[in-house]
Amino acid sequence: MRKLGISDRLATGTIAELLQGQAAERPDSLYAIFPDRSFTFAELDREARAWARALHAQGVRAGDHVATMMPNCAEWPPVYFGALYLGAVVVALNARYKRHEL
Repeated sequence: MRKLGISDRLATGTIAELLQGQAAERPDSLYAIFPDRSFTFAELDREARAWARALHAQGVRAGDHVATMMPNCAEWPPVYFGALYLGAVVVALNARYKRHEL
């Protein structure tokens, strides 16, 4: 049996499964670099799982919609992947929205 490559997983897996696979295969490789910090795949996976536990404790379950209203910042990927680990649907709201637009 051949090992699935990244293109195979893109066609068959979820986004959360892609992170999980990359964290297992290349834990020390960089996922992203922000001005104030960077993430390896393992660090992002660990922080996303912590967010998943926190969201679950607040009652978020698979199929729920989780709205995020955050700028492009280092805090966003763990929240995003944490919700995806639960099977929730992430609704990213524009951080520049005004009250009346929401």
